[in-house]
Amino acid sequence: MWRHPPREPARRPVQLPDSRTLIRGSNPRSASYNGLTSLEHRAGNIPHMNFSALPSGHLKRLITITAFALVIALGGCIGSNPPPAGEVPTTTGSGLIEHTIIVDGNQRQYHLYRPSSVPPDKPIPLVVMLHGASGTGEQAATSYGWMSQADRGGFLVAFPSGLKRSWAITGDCCGPSATEGVDDVGFVVATVESITQAQRVDSDRIYVSGISNGGMLAYRLACETSTFAAVGVVSGTMLGPCPSPQPVSVIHVHGTADTTLPYAGGPGRRDNQGRGARPVDAAGPPIPELNEFWRRAESCGPSQTTGGDPVRIISAQCPMGRSVELLSIEGAGHGWPGSEVSDRAARLLHLDPPSTAMNATQVLWEFFEAHPAGTAASSEARTLPTSTDSPQDAPTARPPG
Repeated sequence: MWRHPPREPARRPVQLPDSRTLIRGSNPRSASYNGLTSLEHRAGNIPHMNFSALPSGHLKRLITITAFALVIALGGCIGSNPPPAGEVPTTTGSGLIEHTIIVDGNQRQYHLYRPSSVPPDKPIPLVVMLHGASGTGEQAATSYGWMSQADRGGFLVAFPSGLKRSWAITGDCCGPSATEGVDDVGFVVATVESITQAQRVDSDRIYVSGISNGGMLAYRLACETSTFAAVGVVSGTMLGPCPSPQPVSVIHVHGTADTTLPYAGGPGRRDNQGRGARPVDAAGPPIPELNEFWRRAESCGPSQTTGGDPVRIISAQCPMGRSVELLSIEGAGHGWPGSEVSDRAARLLHLDPPSTAMNATQVLWEFFEAHPAGTAASSEARTLPTSTDSPQDAPTARPPG
């Protein structure tokens, strides 16, 4: 059994004011980003370089590459997936639109994507995607291919933003939000309520996905709310107690070579034992033990193991059609499988290369689609889509020039 961090962030009442919406197009930016998460990636991690010894032409190119790399570092899980035609929002609410709500006295933002092809009178599913530490909702919208997946699947996707680019999980994790006791559970629930008040959402098909720090929050939402039919976590872990979770399906994707949130549990390479202004005490349980916790919590049947090279799937069928699955990717590090990152940026920032063993976005959506709340799920075997099956979903980061 793993230990629980000693402090919990304060929970305060959620306030839902009159809706205030800022309509913004999904801006095709000239900068490119990578598709990996970084729990606490700071500019200070970049090694010192002697710029004075470089010729001016080399210096100019190095400054360009370094500036691009800093965008990657400070963006956390940032990726580049230029919005296709039709994603510019209109006054009818399609496209990517930024919304502002008030929660606990704070102005909080989320971006909402609605495919233009979805009829306005049709109840449709909702996926909430939670970015990693140092990321934002707008960044997450361009990082993992969720908008393209929504176009094909016909569902809404919400991208909330953590205050100061972090999510509060416990009093010791993670970042400024933990130090300030931000109520991020309340914020995500308020985000869903705000969307369901304005859109025709299928209440049996509301899902949450998260990566790294966002995956931790996804687990906390599964433990403390009954909002979601299924939870999908990539390169994340669970911190703190979870005494009586509500019925929910769970899928977890994790690389066995992850050193940020280790597959074997315990502190990772960015862990600082919860000290300082940006605390990171993210020593979670071994990932297989976490999967077993959810199998027991959901009263599931015996686990079955399939695959194995490079993806091993441990799955269990649970009452009312629910499922609990763990997808372990042999040799994969900390990141979003199926995304892309430039070799130069990866070398400069010591980033783990993203796994090509699967397209995590498509895998999670297929799991979500098969697991609405309280209905039987399909028992047919699934073929995992690889990153090459849907190349348009793979956000590519390339240095300028």
